[in-house]
Amino acid sequence: MNRWLAVLILSLFCLFLIFATGFTMYSRLLYAIGLTMGATYLWSARGIHNLELLGQRRSLRLQVGDTIEEQLTLRNTSHFTKPWLEVRDLTTLPGLQPGRILRIGGQESQTWGQRLTARKRGIYTLGPLEVRSPDPFGLFIHRRHLLGTHSVIVYPATQEIPILRLPLVGQTGEGSHQQHAQLPSPHASSVREYTATDGFNRIHWPTTARLGKLMVKQFDEGAGNTLWLLVDLFHGAQFGSGEAVTDEYAVMVAASVAKRYLQLSVPVGLVAYGHEAISVKADKGVAQLPRLLGALASVKAEGEIPLTDALLKQQADFQGLNTLMIITASTDPSWALSLQPLIQRGTRIVAVIVDPNSFGTAEPLGPLLDGLAMAGVTSYVVRNGEPLAAGLAHPYEAGVAGTSVGQQIGSWE
Repeated sequence: MNRWLAVLILSLFCLFLIFATGFTMYSRLLYAIGLTMGATYLWSARGIHNLELLGQRRSLRLQVGDTIEEQLTLRNTSHFTKPWLEVRDLTTLPGLQPGRILRIGGQESQTWGQRLTARKRGIYTLGPLEVRSPDPFGLFIHRRHLLGTHSVIVYPATQEIPILRLPLVGQTGEGSHQQHAQLPSPHASSVREYTATDGFNRIHWPTTARLGKLMVKQFDEGAGNTLWLLVDLFHGAQFGSGEAVTDEYAVMVAASVAKRYLQLSVPVGLVAYGHEAISVKADKGVAQLPRLLGALASVKAEGEIPLTDALLKQQADFQGLNTLMIITASTDPSWALSLQPLIQRGTRIVAVIVDPNSFGTAEPLGPLLDGLAMAGVTSYVVRNGEPLAAGLAHPYEAGVAGTSVGQQIGSWE
């Protein structure tokens, strides 16, 4: 029975007996109930006052797998003991430990530490810390929020990956011939002084030795040097449960590829249709990776637009002499057919398939991979539980004698 209801029934019963019998004993009992209620209210209210919380939180940027460590101290500045305080951290990061119960003497303090691992990408809040002071009967609970609220963004995890065999434009007027090269592919036309955003692989050592300062190769950045990432977050193409889901793996692939090619000074752009459509303009430099990771951190796999429709919507951005990487868990062969208009307009396409079979489902991959191969699209297959480098070490090759799709997935260099 609800405690407040029990108190109300007892009070009404005493009041009835007072009028029915006139005995003063019931009047005294009613007074005692009232005094007890007042005392317990003051007990609860006093508990949240004269408290100081020592500790600092700030807005943070983390990656999946990073940890937050902090030490907090709750001090009682009054001379009276606070026998029962419930402390709860209202941080929204998954995996937070339950609250704790503290007893703090007068002019004393309690210190504790906590460690929280960022397990899933997203935007979360740190704090506030809620202190609850209940009365002995559980009738009154007073609350106070300390430390304030701060935001934290958890970027998707990245892994070291090899340089992929990306189909890029060789020279203008190449016709229908498709040349396979590794980004970046343009020819160096001059040299210039090294800046902090340049990769060490672009240093021109003969000129550096001659001039006595770091010089890098300057490339002609013509058509074909922009890498677009299209992440398929259509809700109907996602598999798995808990933290092992295809959309988290697809986002990790996109983040890893973006990091790798931005290190090579290749402009990278992003398009994803999740709970909202996001688009990050292709760019390079040190500021581009946080932009891409921030967009990938916030998007949710609740998209209503299938991959085929997404390709149709973005044709204007992708067409031309660019490279498009499609990252998806969809095994529907129909989207491979929708690539032909882009290919005919000069877009070079590579597909990274997140194998849904490694997430506890049974989906045939062969028809899709063979369809992509027939269209001249280079494709890779990555699997849950395996390093990305394993799946991205070798592209899928249709019709390899004695080699199954599963064997090609797990091959190493």
